[in-house]
Amino acid sequence: MSLRKSSQPHQAETGLSLLGGLLVLAVIGIAIAIATQFLI
Repeated sequence: MSLRKSSQPHQAETGLSLLGGLLVLAVIGIAIAIATQFLI
């Protein structure tokens, strides 16, 4: 994770990409939690 603000003029796109990554991680975490609850 090397973020270079000087070489990234589009901060909005990077922000959206980071938000998308966080959403994906959240969905995966919720899915794993539900799966573990069903398995246990």
